[in-house]
Amino acid sequence: AARAPSAASVDGFMASGGIFLAVIGVVWSLKIASQFLKFLFITFLRPGKNIKKLGSWAVVTGATDGIGLALAKEIAAKGVNVVLVSRSADKLKAAA
Repeated sequence: AARAPSAASVDGFMASGGIFLAVIGVVWSLKIASQFLKFLFITFLRPGKNIKKLGSWAVVTGATDGIGLALAKEIAAKGVNVVLVSRSADKLKAAA
């Protein structure tokens, strides 16, 4: 039959390194929690960068559709002059 651990055996475990293991667990948990909070801040809470201080002009390649077009619109909305570069003149006229 299995016996329940006595108070003396539990105290012996804590004295022989259980406290050390508990401290390691707490430190590891705090590290993981701080990494997660840093991720949340960077992803959702950090304010945007002021791109105007990088210059008054921006060159966007692939600006006729997709990510390039969206990026060009966002940059222009922030008041930066945008030069659009594309392989297709027809698409470029439509995007401008």
